[in-house]
Amino acid sequence: EGHRLCVEATPLWQGEACASPVTLPLDLPVSPHPDRTAALARIHTLPSASSSSRPSGSLRMMTYNMLADAYSHTWPTLYPYLSKEAAAPEYRLQMALEDVLSIDADVVALQEVDKAYFDKFWEPHLSARGYKSAGFTCKTGATLEGCAMFVRGARLEVLDFEDLKLRATSVPGCSELDSFVQAQAPLAHALKQITTVGQLALLRDLDSGRLLGVANTHLFYHPQAVNIRIM
Repeated sequence: EGHRLCVEATPLWQGEACASPVTLPLDLPVSPHPDRTAALARIHTLPSASSSSRPSGSLRMMTYNMLADAYSHTWPTLYPYLSKEAAAPEYRLQMALEDVLSIDADVVALQEVDKAYFDKFWEPHLSARGYKSAGFTCKTGATLEGCAMFVRGARLEVLDFEDLKLRATSVPGCSELDSFVQAQAPLAHALKQITTVGQLALLRDLDSGRLLGVANTHLFYHPQAVNIRIM
């Protein structure tokens, strides 16, 4: 505790060192693992926590909002109890990964995943633990965050995957509502600005052969715009 880790990497070519080692000291000092007794107790109340002890044919699905760093400027207002240290991605992502692995789900659907952390953190860590990425769907706006879906490779096969852009310009299948929206210029304009995305995956259970459709999305939210969320 209090020391700083230092990583040394040696470039290899065909199994032989091809350049001098590079040393990279990490910025943050080593700190003790936080007390997560309450969080782990909630996880262990789930029936058959381990995939190996669940009833035959059952599947566990998990959905988890990662809280994208892109919105960290709003956290002091939304989560005044969240300390600066706990909000740091180097700390927070490790806790989130522990949660995901503890649930031991067959399908993991994540929201508010920063694109950079999907590439550098989530995909490598979950792949190393037997998960396969079904896909990452970035929001349609300038903010590089979105939805991600992973499946347990030993149990599920991804047959098809589709990104959904849920920016609404009309309301198909409901002419009365569509006419109402188009008659309200501010509402129609607001709907066109929405950057919500979704994911659809067609999976095959390798044990039974049955097909499974999974949807993952993170709908627009504003406390004074529930009507936009519904539409």
